[in-house]
Amino acid sequence: MAASAAVAASGTVKEESFKVENVQVDGLVVLKIIQHCEQEGGGPEAVQGNLLGLVDEVNKRVEITNCFPTPHRGDEEEEDSGQLQEYQIEMMRLMREVNVDHMLVGWYQSTFVRSSINRTLVESQFTYQKAIKASVVLLYGLFLCLPVCLSCLPA
Repeated sequence: MAASAAVAASGTVKEESFKVENVQVDGLVVLKIIQHCEQEGGGPEAVQGNLLGLVDEVNKRVEITNCFPTPHRGDEEEEDSGQLQEYQIEMMRLMREVNVDHMLVGWYQSTFVRSSINRTLVESQFTYQKAIKASVVLLYGLFLCLPVCLSCLPA
C-alpha cells in the first residue's frame, strides 16, 4: 500500500508517545468492507482499502467512520503506485468536500484462513505506522465469515 503521499495530505497525529488503546468501527464501515471483500476477494489475491476517521488523543481512541476500496493493481506495480497515490488523495479530497471524516487512519485487507499475518502485511503496517502513529489495520477473513443458516443450528 502506498501510504506516504496520502498520509501527508491527511494531516494525522505525529506524536511519538501516542498509543492507541481503543478502536471504534462504525457499522457502515464493516458492511462496506464485507461487500468489497465478498465481491472482489474470491480469488487468491487479497483486496485492500483505506480506513478514514478521527483520532481522539484524549481517550487514546481511533474512530473509523468511513472507508473506500483500493483499486486492484496490475503487474506494472511501479507505474501503478503513482496512480494509486493520486487515487487515494483524490478520494480523501472528495470525502472532505461532502463533509465526511477524511483523515487516513489505516487500511483493511481480506485474508484467507491461516494466511492472515505474513511479512508483507507486517511491512505494510510498519510503513503506515511510521507515517501515522495512530494507524490501524483490519483483516477480514473470507472463509471465517461464511453465512450461517440460523434455523439450521440446534436449539
